[in-house]
Amino acid sequence: TVLKEHWEEGIPNLRGLRVQELPLYDGDGPAKLRRLAESLAGADYVWFFSNRLYGTIPRLPKRYPQSAEYYRLLFSGVLGYELVNVETAYPRLAGISITDDTFGRPNLPRPAGFSSFQPSGPTLALGFADESFSVYDHPLGMVFENVGRHSAGEIMRTIEVVAKGTGSGRGTRPGREVG
Repeated sequence: TVLKEHWEEGIPNLRGLRVQELPLYDGDGPAKLRRLAESLAGADYVWFFSNRLYGTIPRLPKRYPQSAEYYRLLFSGVLGYELVNVETAYPRLAGISITDDTFGRPNLPRPAGFSSFQPSGPTLALGFADESFSVYDHPLGMVFENVGRHSAGEIMRTIEVVAKGTGSGRGTRPGREVG
């Protein structure tokens, strides 16, 4: 099973794969958290086709306290998922890759191993880029594999404890790679 966020285009004709959507823009609450935890526990992969949702939801911690922590915990490896692939096509000029940062503005950690997927050679890091670039022009696609195989109960308790204990949006410094 592959999980993807709703509002994303996805990849057509994925024969042999069961693709399930995560309705992360739905309001946070016990039912959504239970569905999210059950989906994560039963899935093999979580695919991100862009930063459309993770670039927005963590910046609204009062509306999405649990969902914001879900992203922080997923990206830091706490939920048992590991980054296994990154795809993007950064613009290049005279051999210099022009990169942007999709993690800093929503205050999310860079997933462990993210730097190994960055372009080789000289880069010009511009920081935050408007959604028209980071979602449409050169989206950052990421694949996380479920290596930890945590139970739905473990995942649910972890997200609940962190969301209640730290207050969403205050746990991680931007731009820091975990791991």
